[in-house]
Amino acid sequence: MGIFIHFALSCTMLSSNELLQAFQQFCNTLPEPLEDLEPLDDSLQLQQELGAKGAAFEPIIQEGSGGFIAFWQEPAAGERPVVWLNGDGSPMAVCANDLAEFLTLLPYGTGLIREVLDVSEEYRRRPEGLLILDSIYSKEETDVLLAKASSSVANVEYMKWLMETAELAPADDPVRTITRAFATHQNLAVWLRS
Repeated sequence: MGIFIHFALSCTMLSSNELLQAFQQFCNTLPEPLEDLEPLDDSLQLQQELGAKGAAFEPIIQEGSGGFIAFWQEPAAGERPVVWLNGDGSPMAVCANDLAEFLTLLPYGTGLIREVLDVSEEYRRRPEGLLILDSIYSKEETDVLLAKASSSVANVEYMKWLMETAELAPADDPVRTITRAFATHQNLAVWLRS
């Protein structure tokens, strides 16, 4: 993570709960959805889909295909990383170490997050592990994704909200941010299957 984004993450004036409330309120006021994220319809749906393990998740927002972005109360560590729980069961992985980190990824689009998680799961099983992932997207490619996001009214409003209200900036290296969170919390998949 770059120095600038590390500084921005550590200096946000809002607590995690305040940041969550501000983000959800912002999403509810948009004239069009941010990426393919929608306000929560039924937060109990997640608990029902995951059965007894569902109580370990607190939904943040719903994803367009029926999945959820949620906090995971990691049993062993007591942390609250952000997970992508898709309606079709894939990917079901940690995408950010906390809410502020997740919010810095959204300017690049949910497609990038999903693709990196899909590839991360595939590479996790290989001997060379997650080291290969640093080369999936070049800095130029992520810059193009960030520039494309500027064409959407919702994304322009989000960038303004991110910088002014949340006091955060887009992640300097979104691929590395996601892969590090994934690697740090690989035990999610194991825990869900147990």
